Amino acid sequence: MSLFLGNESPYLIQFNAGKCVLENTTVSPDVRKGVIYMDQSDDQLMHLYWRERKATQPEEDMILFPDEAELFKVEACTTGRVYVLKFKSSRQRLFFWMQDKDEAEDEARVQRVLQLMNHPQSALQSPSMSFDGSTSELIQMFNDGQDIDITQENLLQFLQSAGGLGSNALLDTSSKGELSLQQLTELRHKMEQAREQGKRAERNRGRDPIPRTKS
Repeated sequence: MSLFLGNESPYLIQFNAGKCVLENTTVSPDVRKGVIYMDQSDDQLMHLYWRERKATQPEEDMILFPDEAELFKVEACTTGRVYVLKFKSSRQRLFFWMQDKDEAEDEARVQRVLQLMNHPQSALQSPSMSFDGSTSELIQMFNDGQDIDITQENLLQFLQSAGGLGSNALLDTSSKGELSLQQLTELRHKMEQAREQGKRAERNRGRDPIPRTKS
């Protein structure tokens, strides 16, 4: 499977990072394993999210407008790779610490975040992400690190019903298909919605609709 942008994710960018807690002038790490990712919503606004890696819903959801904020490394911190998202129009600051062992990609990730934040239109004009392989590889990509039970059967059902998601190319596993970032994002959202619907249905089935009284 070949996915460009160095990012095996349906999001515009995604990388492992934890939050930090600011108390007075001291920044302390939140030890939870987290992930930062960016996505464009249906209203075309650019969002930056943070969530625990085991969670399905974001804990932080920030709408970023061009030239509203800056992201840079806190050089004064010598015990970890800490970055701050600093808003220009307020005193709001959010601190994150990189959790990938290899720091070689840190700067490239920061530049990608800045590009998406400050120049979203040009950043979104990237080439399509190429998918070269079978549906099993796409299933592995979506299941990787996520609590989402995607099987070949329900993946194909989604592709068949999703219309414009390039389903014909993916259903023909002998050919090479191309999915844009927008298509992958939409597909991922549909999968997550289906998972939540399944959870609710399972909880409803577990309820006893008939009141019981002791005889």
